[in-house]
Formats: sequence, structure tokens, C-alpha cells
Amino acid sequence: MFQLRRATADGRGPVEAMMPARARWMADNGLADAEAWRRSAPELAAQACEEPTYMWVLLDGERIAGCTSAYDETAPTGWIRQERAESAVFLATTVTGPDYRRFRPGRLIALWALDHAARMGVEWVRRGTTKDGLVRYYRDVQGWERRYSVPVGERTVHMLGRRAERVPELPQLMAGTVLA
Repeated sequence: MFQLRRATADGRGPVEAMMPARARWMADNGLADAEAWRRSAPELAAQACEEPTYMWVLLDGERIAGCTSAYDETAPTGWIRQERAESAVFLATTVTGPDYRRFRPGRLIALWALDHAARMGVEWVRRGTTKDGLVRYYRDVQGWERRYSVPVGERTVHMLGRRAERVPELPQLMAGTVLA
């Protein structure tokens, strides 16, 4: 059912189209920044056209169910020098289509990242967020460890990490035969 692949220029439109649906779902559920997500759709979708692209898309057949950017180094903000020197995949701007909620596409993307990094011989998968609710979700549901919380301008950025690991059940999760 699902597969992850690097984004290509033909994914720009579908990624951009997914964003208003996500923003509507956020607004309907009382989540902050829905309008900011809607406004950022063109900029985020343009990342699919970059060379090299760091954007990956979660596909359900030909339909985009989610996307993330997976960088091959840790973002400099909030991490100590030793950690920045460790091999890591850094996830940024993970967005999922609300029609796929029952499959937990964000969790699928995170599990894929852990497995992908482990297969590449990378030590860590890291991510950051400014949302306390996402920190709780990533920590309590997905098993991430909050490492640091760093003030950046008027926001606090929370840095999270997990050791890369193989995920043997990933093929079944991607097939939709087992829910994430």
C-alpha cells in the first residue's frame, strides 16, 4: 500500500495540494498554526524540485499521503558539537494528509527513517519541533527522547533523537496489513 521515495518535480503539485487539507484538519481540531501551514504550502512543495532534494514522499499508489525532509546531517541549532559530528539523519517538516490518519503516516515515516538510517550505517535519527503537543506525541507514542529545548527568537525549539535501528515489521506496516 505505502512506499517512500525521493520527491521529484512532478510531486510538487500533489505536495502543495495536501497542505490545505492538513491546514483545514488542524483548524477543525483547534491546533495552532493552521493558517501558517496553508501559506507555506508553495514553499514546502518547491523543495520537491530542488537538486539535490532532501524531500521524501510517502505514496499510496500514486497519491501522496505525506512527506518529510531527511537531511544527512544534524541541524546546527540546539545540538552540541560532539553530536553534530555523529552520523545522523535529521527529519524536518513532516506533513501528512488527514485522510490517512488511521494508518498513522507520520509514524510510518519515522519508522522508515529509523530503518533507512540503520541500513545506511547511520547512528542517529533526530528531529526538532516548536510544538509541545508534538514533543509529547513523539516521546510518548513514537519513543523519541527529548534531548534539549533551546530558545530561538520568540520560540522554543525542542530537539529529539533516537538511535537508528532496523524495523523488521516495516514491510507489514507499509503494506497496511498491520496498523502503525
